Amino acid sequence: MIEELVERGDDVVVAIHLTARGRGSGAEVDVRLYPHVRVQDGMIVYVFEYDNRAEALRAIGVESA
Repeated sequence: MIEELVERGDDVVVAIHLTARGRGSGAEVDVRLYPHVRVQDGMIVYVFEYDNRAEALRAIGVESA
């Protein structure tokens, strides 16, 4: 599920929350991802995943709230 989108020019940070359960093992996964994506001419030209929201926002020049 996308929890948040923060845009600054061509740069976007997406906060994604993933939850799942393994079909065979029953193992649960609950993780948040913070990719920084750059879009130019309607195409993704750069993706870098950060460990946390604050780092991702700093990468696009936005102070975390």
